[in-house]
Amino acid sequence: AMLILFGVIVVLFLPIILALVASGVDLTALTSASAGPKPDISPAMAGFIGLYGLAWLIFAVFVSVRFSTLLVAVVAAEGGVIAALRRSFVLSRGIAWKLLGVVLLFGLVVGVASIAVTSVFGALFRFLDPTAGPFAIGSIVVAILGGLVTTAYYVVQSSFMAKVYLAATSAREGV
Repeated sequence: AMLILFGVIVVLFLPIILALVASGVDLTALTSASAGPKPDISPAMAGFIGLYGLAWLIFAVFVSVRFSTLLVAVVAAEGGVIAALRRSFVLSRGIAWKLLGVVLLFGLVVGVASIAVTSVFGALFRFLDPTAGPFAIGSIVVAILGGLVTTAYYVVQSSFMAKVYLAATSAREGV
C-alpha cells in the first residue's frame, strides 16, 4: 500500500523533471557538487516549476496525512491493500490537521534526540580517539545509539497511531 502511494507521488513529480529537461537543463550537472554555470530557465518555466512544485508538495503532505498515517494500523487490524487505503482515508477525516501536527511533533522530537545522542557521543568518542575512522568502535557505538533512538521513535509512533486508529474506529461506529 505504501508503494502505491509512493508511486503516485513520484509519477506526479515527473512533470517538474520533464519541464527541466525541456528547458535544456543538464540534470547530471544539477546533481554534481561542483559549482558550474547556472541553468538558463525562462521565467515562465521557472514559474511553472515553482507553482507546480508547491502544489505537488501540498498534495504530497495531504496524501501522507490522509492515507499513510493510519495505514499501518488499518492493515494490521483489517488487512487488505486498496481497502486499507480507503479505510485510512475515511478514518482520518476530521482529524487530518491533528495527525499532521502529531507527525511533525514526533519528527521534531526524534530529530532533536537523534542529533543530541549522535553529537554528544560522537564528540566524546572523537575526543578520546581523534584518529578513529568510520569503522572504529566509537563510530559503531554512535551508529547503534542513533539506531536505538530511531527504533524507539517508531515503537512510540506505531503505538500512538494504533490508539488513534482505535479512537477513530470507535467514533465512526458510534461506540
